[in-house]
Amino acid sequence: PKHKLITWLEENAPRVQKMSNPITNEEAERLKKDFSSDVIIEIFTNMHNYKPLTKTVSANLTFRRWAKNRTTETKEKFIPQPPKI
Repeated sequence: PKHKLITWLEENAPRVQKMSNPITNEEAERLKKDFSSDVIIEIFTNMHNYKPLTKTVSANLTFRRWAKNRTTETKEKFIPQPPKI
């Protein structure tokens, strides 16, 4: 039986499942354990909308790289100090 995440991908982000190595049931289960649903939906939607996506091979590795870049970017954002009055 198909994992719920795979069914969601086929309906909402079909380009991800058309990659050379689409998400498998085992990978879907690991992603659900490692990431929140909001992050999964956001990244897979962004991947689906990314035009050069077909140049990459593995949906799982691409997702994990995007997730890693997403978390490092949010940690490194510069927050300016309020001006002194």
